[in-house]
Amino acid sequence: MLKKKSLLKRGFAVCFLAKAILCFSQTDEKKLAALACPWTPDSSHYEISYYKPAYDNCIKRLEEGLAKKSGCDLIFLGDTFVEGLELYPEILKKYFSSNIPLNLSVSGDLTQNVLYRLENPDMEKLKPKFVVLMVGAFNNLAKPDDTAKGITTIFEKIKKLWPESSIIFVSIPPVSGGYEKVNEKIQKEANGKNIFYLDLVQAMNDAGGFNKLSPDGMRFKEEGYNLFADNLSKKLAQAKSQSMFKKINKSPAKPAPAKNQPKNKTKK
Repeated sequence: MLKKKSLLKRGFAVCFLAKAILCFSQTDEKKLAALACPWTPDSSHYEISYYKPAYDNCIKRLEEGLAKKSGCDLIFLGDTFVEGLELYPEILKKYFSSNIPLNLSVSGDLTQNVLYRLENPDMEKLKPKFVVLMVGAFNNLAKPDDTAKGITTIFEKIKKLWPESSIIFVSIPPVSGGYEKVNEKIQKEANGKNIFYLDLVQAMNDAGGFNKLSPDGMRFKEEGYNLFADNLSKKLAQAKSQSMFKKINKSPAKPAPAKNQPKNKTKK
């Protein structure tokens, strides 16, 4: 039974990607090649009518975030799973009330689409302390090693764009084959200093499994987002603690008090 459900989820993922492929001209080899190159920025995804509204909504949220005088210290980047948090503002308020979150995720995003969006000049105007990244689930046409390369390329771009920020990567859910290998490779990139890894797959397994929390294999239901936010808030607390530790270590040492100098004796 579980095997059938797993195959059904993979079928959903394949159909999801097939919508993108069918929207491309069969002769447009360049666009199809872009789908299989996870580490190269690509925007052709957003030319598809199925995805364009989600992209436009993301740009609108970016503009709203830039308009806030308070700024945004917590940015969400990713695909459908992360974008789905927008449907549950009460969950964001419950778990991230001490932060100013900004969700810049787009439904169906691949790693190369996130890279493209990070090239937006307005991104430089943001000054996040923490970046939550969850992407790679829909890179179905790429090999696991290539998807992992796409994710590490995003890491490099984030560090260049926001050098003071910490990255929390949320493990890829079991939507398609090869996700375990990608997660394993990315987990090794986590250094516990400015890159952290959240094993959401294990947390989901402990709570009854992915199928229970994501019936359609595209988004989590409310129970799934509560689990997501709860585990993320704990990992965020760890990242905040490490961030404070780094600041303390960077603080310049106070100069030692000057010793009393002997007074020069005046000659009589």
